[in-house]
Amino acid sequence: MKKLNISIIFYDSPIARSYINYLLINNYIVDELIILTDKKYKFFPKNIAFKINSFFQIFHALNLLKSDLFAKNNNKITNYFNFENDFFFKMYSNLNFKKLTEKIYFISNNDINSNELYNLIENKNKTYLYTGGGILKKKILDSKNKFLHIHPGYLPEVRGADGALWSILKFNFFGVSSFYMNERIDEGAIIFREKLKLSNFLLRLPEKKVDNKVYYRFIYSFIDPLLRTYHLRNIVKNDYLENFSDHINNNLKSGVYYSFMNKENLENFLKKLFNE
Repeated sequence: MKKLNISIIFYDSPIARSYINYLLINNYIVDELIILTDKKYKFFPKNIAFKINSFFQIFHALNLLKSDLFAKNNNKITNYFNFENDFFFKMYSNLNFKKLTEKIYFISNNDINSNELYNLIENKNKTYLYTGGGILKKKILDSKNKFLHIHPGYLPEVRGADGALWSILKFNFFGVSSFYMNERIDEGAIIFREKLKLSNFLLRLPEKKVDNKVYYRFIYSFIDPLLRTYHLRNIVKNDYLENFSDHINNNLKSGVYYSFMNKENLENFLKKLFNE
C-alpha cells in the first residue's frame, strides 16, 4: 500500500468515482474519506442511504454503460488516457472504501458548505480533494484546511463551466489544471497544468441517432472524469502536492470565464469530437 497525504470529500459523481477507482486500483491509501449523502435519506442506515443516493447520482452513467455509444468508444477513451479498458466498469461498481482508508465518515448532507461538514473538518489542517457539492464559501475556506480541485481547462485561459468542451471548441486540445481553491471560481494558486493533443481522439457515432443531451451526459460520465483522473495520476506520481511552490501565475487578466454551452456551441463542439 502507498500512503498519500490527502483526504477526500466524496460527493457521489463520475468525477469522485473515477478518482477513487484510480486510487484503489493502484493500492493507495488516504488519511480519511468523508462521504456526503442527501439529507432526505438521513433516517436510513448509512449504507442504505449511500446506495439510494448513488443510484440517483449516477443513474444516467449506469444506463450509458449499456449503450452502443459507450461500446463503440470505451477503448478509445481509456487508451487515450492510458487506463485499463475495464476502468469504467470498476468505477461504476461497488467501490471498496475500506481498502482506501480506515477513517470513513458519513454526513447526511451533500452540501459542501454544510455545518455538519464544517464542524468535522474545522481544525484538522488537511488537504482535501474536492469532488463536488457546490461552490465553497468563505466559512469553510477559512478553516485550517486546503481544498484541491482539478479543473478540466488550462488555467488561466479557460475558467468556468464546460471547461473540457470549450477547450476543444476554441483551442483544439484538452486542458486540465490543479489548484488550491479560494473564494473566486478557478482563481486559486495553480499546482500543475497540462495540455493534451486531440490527435487520434475522434470518437465514433452510435448506430442510432441520439439527442445531444445524451452526448453531453456521455462526456460527463466518461471523458471529463477520466481527464481529471489522468491529471490526478500525474500529480501523485510526480509529488506535485509535496513540492508545491506557487510559481505558476493564475493571472486574473488572462483568459476567459465561460458559462455552460448553448445548443449551437454544443453542436459545433460535437462535430469536432465525433466522426460524421
